Amino acid sequence: MESKIMVFFPILLIALSVVGFSYAYWTETLTIYGQVLTGELDVQFSAQATNDPDGEKDPKECGTWTYDGQQFTWSGDRYDFDVANITCELVDEDDNPSEGGSTNDGNEKITINVENGYPSYYGSVAFTIDNIGSIPAKILSIKLVEVSKDSTTKSVNVDLTACQWVQVDVDDDEKNDFELHLSNLAVGQTIDVGGWLLGDLCIHILDGAEENTSYDFTIEIVVGQFNAP
Repeated sequence: MESKIMVFFPILLIALSVVGFSYAYWTETLTIYGQVLTGELDVQFSAQATNDPDGEKDPKECGTWTYDGQQFTWSGDRYDFDVANITCELVDEDDNPSEGGSTNDGNEKITINVENGYPSYYGSVAFTIDNIGSIPAKILSIKLVEVSKDSTTKSVNVDLTACQWVQVDVDDDEKNDFELHLSNLAVGQTIDVGGWLLGDLCIHILDGAEENTSYDFTIEIVVGQFNAP
């Protein structure tokens, strides 16, 4: 009887040792799911007017513009004759898919035409920039980026600052052909969602301009979200 106990005891120790190094554990996984929905930055030109439509006497200064949300009003002196005129048109880039317009951007371009211009003619255009997106917008830059004379084009990089004239010598003959002036639109201005900004551009033809000549220019207005640097 005693010998059986002595044999069994070592076997029991071995069995316990094996059990001591084997164990089970439980796990549980927690998951976090998130979604970020971004807003939309979207501005457009929505209204425009000129200070010299057909039938109006020619303006002899840039004058001043006001806008009450429905109607533009220009105040300034005029000549006693009607020789030139200035027109303005809103352009939807969607009409020109090759230019990269999206389906929701609206009127991204304004085209301005001065007909039968002459030195000391002051054609002025007023317009509104509307925020049709879902976040406030901010004017980041306003630059003259391209000028041309009779289809000969050159690139430039000139900031347009409110209430300062920018003179342009297109053909580099040391004679300024025309000058541009902004008064109601400036870098740093913000547009609330559903709001608008009044902008204007005055074109003054100078003595350097040649007869029977076509002068063109391109201005780019860059708009970003309200908190852009």
